[in-house]
Amino acid sequence: MHISHPSTIGFYEALPTFNRFSRFVDRDPYHEVPDDWNVVITDVKGSTKAIEQGRYRDVNTVGAATIVVIQNVLGEFQFPYIFGGDGATLLVPTEHLPLVKASLLGLKAMAQSAFQLELRVGAVPMSEVRRCGGIVEVSKFELTKGRSIAFFRGGGLTVAEALIKSKDGKYDVRGKAQEPSMEGLSCRWRPIESRRGSILSLLVMERPGFQESALREVIAFLERVFEGQLDSANPAEGGRMVYKPLIQCVRDEMRYHGSIFSRAVLARFLEVLFCQLVFRFRLPLNPATDVYTKAVPAHSDFRKFDDMLRMILDSSAAQTKQIRAFLEDLRAQGKIYYGLFESSTCLMTCFVENIGQGGHIHFIDGGDGGYAVAAKQLKSQMAADSPVKPPVSG
Repeated sequence: MHISHPSTIGFYEALPTFNRFSRFVDRDPYHEVPDDWNVVITDVKGSTKAIEQGRYRDVNTVGAATIVVIQNVLGEFQFPYIFGGDGATLLVPTEHLPLVKASLLGLKAMAQSAFQLELRVGAVPMSEVRRCGGIVEVSKFELTKGRSIAFFRGGGLTVAEALIKSKDGKYDVRGKAQEPSMEGLSCRWRPIESRRGSILSLLVMERPGFQESALREVIAFLERVFEGQLDSANPAEGGRMVYKPLIQCVRDEMRYHGSIFSRAVLARFLEVLFCQLVFRFRLPLNPATDVYTKAVPAHSDFRKFDDMLRMILDSSAAQTKQIRAFLEDLRAQGKIYYGLFESSTCLMTCFVENIGQGGHIHFIDGGDGGYAVAAKQLKSQMAADSPVKPPVSG
């Protein structure tokens, strides 16, 4: 369904929200993205090597920073995005594209200098995606009042990724960089341990011809496995969150700034120190922080959809066995491709604009490679069926 606006700049903000997750397979929540918007994709090149070096936290941080720096430069403007572990996909109107490109080029330089990671940044107009046969439809899933995340369907993101990753580099973002604002970005929590036994990083993509039917089967099965309480599989749980030591927080976050001798660095240091007292040592300096901690699960993106179901689930050994067998059966029937990776922890990267309801979001990924490792399994299944496969981001 295409929504018409006098100016399409307000397209995404005007979309209605839905709050029952299983509706992501329905068609009515989705609306076609206008031609004068753009698909922007980032990913960390060489993430496999970084994972092998035990640096997946850095990869996650740079991937999530994509979203943070764009939100900071665009202020209160709402745009759809999805965090993929080693990068992110976001949509912005052409009017905002110069600011977005300059900020991402600044982030690209920071990723190289501070994290020794190469960030690929590409942008392609929706009109070009459509010309190449792709459609991008978007919906808004409400996590909690005041905070929604975007779901995507239509196959156009795969087309956009193929264009951006083409060898000619036509859609690589180039130009003048500006210093990115990392305000609100933090990774101050230790990896969260599974309370049931293991953290599953799950990717499921329907094969052509099955439309939404296979994903309906998957969701119905997961609801049964978790006894009708799929929310209970959310691994982000306030009671299990442990703050990192002060020195580690400071060392990590000083990398977000070009110079350590600045007001921004001093402000961040004071903020980290205050948060240590409140979250690590539990000093009652601000009653709202307890409410914030308890609200983290509801503000977490542990389940999402972008032509592919993405979930991070806390699962027991018995549940994991059932899930693996079910997915393998659907794959054998030719209905799906999937990736499933097991780890003992999940990683949480936070974007905190304020600690009130709707003022923060927490990007969840599995430990030890999470989505990136699960994507390798899914890609191998696709490769076994076809000599030419579309790229899939982790």
